[in-house]
Amino acid sequence: MDKSSTLPAAVTASELDELRTLIEERSAIFFDASRERFFAPRVNEYLRASGEQNAATLLRRIRNSNVEYDRFLGSLLTQETSFFRYPDIFQALERVVLPEVQARNMWRNPRVLRIWSAGCSTGEEAYSIAITLSDTLPFPDAWQIEILATDISRDAL
Repeated sequence: MDKSSTLPAAVTASELDELRTLIEERSAIFFDASRERFFAPRVNEYLRASGEQNAATLLRRIRNSNVEYDRFLGSLLTQETSFFRYPDIFQALERVVLPEVQARNMWRNPRVLRIWSAGCSTGEEAYSIAITLSDTLPFPDAWQIEILATDISRDAL
């Protein structure tokens, strides 16, 4: 038996659309045109790794199992993280956002600052935010600071 007959068929455009719709409905993650360059290759890679011979059976498995769905979605997401990953963002937080927040809330009691780090992976971004706040706010102890860090990947959390 030659190897090519055991490889699964590539996922069709309509199956990719069906997978995109499923992900958007279940997770509110939209794989738009900017993500297209890696969407189809990662789906095809997952299909090959799953052992399924076609996308229809894989789709059925993904629909019927939360564990399989989570594994599939995790294979599509970039779970890259590091401290101060996007320096320009932290520079804007330090130089623009925090001074404005501080000026607006200077006389409020309590001074509350809530920040949500969505898609935080294993948390380095959330810690980077905390470090930036601590280093930037003149009196960080005078603030009630809450940083909510979330990620769709249970493994990352």
